[in-house]
Amino acid sequence: MWKAVQVQEHFEAAKKLGFVKNDVAKYIRDSINLSEFSVQSFVIKKINEYGLKMDTHKPIVAFGKSSSFVHYFPNRKNNRKLKKDTLILLDIWARLNKAKAPYADMTWMFYYGNKAPEKLENYFKIVLNARDLALSKLKINLKKGEPVIGREMNILVKNYFGKLEKNFKHSLGHSLGTVSPHGTYAGFHRRNIKPIALGLAYTIEPGLYFTNKFGFRSEIDVFVDKFGNVTVTTLKQNKLEIIKKF
Repeated sequence: MWKAVQVQEHFEAAKKLGFVKNDVAKYIRDSINLSEFSVQSFVIKKINEYGLKMDTHKPIVAFGKSSSFVHYFPNRKNNRKLKKDTLILLDIWARLNKAKAPYADMTWMFYYGNKAPEKLENYFKIVLNARDLALSKLKINLKKGEPVIGREMNILVKNYFGKLEKNFKHSLGHSLGTVSPHGTYAGFHRRNIKPIALGLAYTIEPGLYFTNKFGFRSEIDVFVDKFGNVTVTTLKQNKLEIIKKF
């Protein structure tokens, strides 16, 4: 379980990821001729400026159809250009640049245009509701002293998605580690039949992915203390963030 200093380091990393997200939104709004790769490069620059450190993977910046792939990583040769009326998925994770500091991990959805289509708003609302359903179930079980099982949490969200459950292609969440954002303790994975451990942080990140169309994910971090109290440590998105430039 994390030591007190590690808990504070996680909270600090989560706070700084929020700063990075805000900087990215401003960068997109104020810049021209952007691509997934150029935004990804900006994210890496800001992560370094805030004294954070990533693992060997680069952050996910996905425009439009790219967001339909669960783990999409642009590169210099293969990346989309930003155009008006584009959905953007940003997945960032980092830790303080200190030994054994835990990671924070956050996904945020933007829409680059004046107003997002109602269809996109509605799909994202379903994802947000799934996230909040999982968060509520986590809190209720722990308050009652009942175990929280990853498989059961996945089934809960899968059932909520109903006819859309085939588009739920990503694990509901994982524990956060110090070497990688994916910790060694079991989280809300569909194959996890063990109770989650206390004294650690986890991601809750339901998503819906429509092949070669678009995808949505809302990811927050939650810290579960040794008494079963739950604290959301990252920013918590409540609707698509609109980036207006036109």
